Amino acid sequence: MFWARLRAGPVSPGDPSAGTVWSLYDISDQVHSRSQLEHAVLHDALTGVLNRKGFERQAAAAFEAGEAERQHTLVMIDLDRFKPINDSAGHAAGDAVLKAVAQATTAHVRASDAVARLGGDEFAMLLRGCDHLRAVAVAEKVREAINELAVPWQGGRLQVGASFGVATLNAAEHASVADWLAAADAACYAAKRGGRDRVMSAPPRLELISAAAS
Repeated sequence: MFWARLRAGPVSPGDPSAGTVWSLYDISDQVHSRSQLEHAVLHDALTGVLNRKGFERQAAAAFEAGEAERQHTLVMIDLDRFKPINDSAGHAAGDAVLKAVAQATTAHVRASDAVARLGGDEFAMLLRGCDHLRAVAVAEKVREAINELAVPWQGGRLQVGASFGVATLNAAEHASVADWLAAADAACYAAKRGGRDRVMSAPPRLELISAAAS
C-alpha cells in the first residue's frame, strides 16, 4: 500500500483506438511530509497534545454541530504551584512536569475527546457528547491524577496541582464559541481565586463542584 499519483494520456491524440499510456508516481514521501507539517501546525511540540490553534478549531467544530449533537463540554485547566518549579529547578524541570501532566490528562479521556496545551501551564479538554455531570467527574479524576504526579528530578520529586473550569455548551448562554471558551475560562479563574486545586462549574451559574481537602 502506498500513496500514488496516476496520470493518463493518449498514445495518439485523436485516435482512441491507439490506446492510453498510464503513469504511476509514488508520492508517499510527499504525503508523509505534508502530514507532519499539518500535525506540527496544530500540535504542541513539547507535549504532543493539541496547541491553542488546534484546540480552538476543534471547539469551533463542536459548537457548529447540530442542536441534537451539542452536548459537549469544555474544561480549562490551570496548573497550581508550577512557577516555583521553573524558578527553582529550571525550565527543563518545568518541561518534564508539563509532559507528565499532558500524559496524565490524556489517560483519563476517550479517543474521541481532545486535550490541548494552550500555552505556558494552561491546558484544556474538549469532551464530546459529554453532559455536565459526567464532565465534572472526568475533571475530578484528572485533578486527582495531577495531584498524584511525582516527577523524579535530580534526586527529588516535582509535584503540582491544578484548578479546573467546566462549561457545558448551552445555546441559550453561549452565542459563539468565544462565549463558550470565556465561560470555561471564568470558571477556571474562579477556581484559582477560590483557593486553587478545585473544580468549578460555569453553567447555569458559577458553582464550586469539588475541592481538595484542606
